Amino acid sequence: MRWLPESGHATWWRIAGVSAALLGAALLAVRFGIIGQEWNLGNAFMLVLLAVVVSLVVAAAGWFGAKWIWLLSTIGFVSGIVFMAVKSQDTSGWGDLVGFITFMFLSAAGFVLGILVELIAWASRKFGSTHT
Repeated sequence: MRWLPESGHATWWRIAGVSAALLGAALLAVRFGIIGQEWNLGNAFMLVLLAVVVSLVVAAAGWFGAKWIWLLSTIGFVSGIVFMAVKSQDTSGWGDLVGFITFMFLSAAGFVLGILVELIAWASRKFGSTHT
C-alpha cells in the first residue's frame, strides 16, 4: 500500500485528525439529522469522543506500520455508518440502538479483520519460503 504514509510518519496523526472529524460529523449527522433525535450535548460529546478515540487507535496502528488495520477499520467505520444511516431511518423504539450496535459491530469486525490480515502478512514474511 504505497499510497499510505510510511510507519512513524507524522502524516498518520493528520489522518487521525481528519478521520476523527469526518467520523464525528457522520455520527452526529446520523444521530441528530437522519434519526431525528433531540439534540443532547452529552450524547454529542460522547459520539465525538468515540470518533476521536477510535481514529487515534487505528491511526496509531498505521503509525506503527499496521496499514491493514487502518484500512480495514476505516472500511468497517464507513460501512457501519452507512448501515446505521439506512437502517435507523423511520424506526421506533430500539431501531436507533440496533443501528448503533451494528455500527460498533462492523467497526470492530474491520479492526479484527485488519489484525488477522496483519498477522497473516507477518507470518508470510517470517516463515515464507526463501528459496528462489
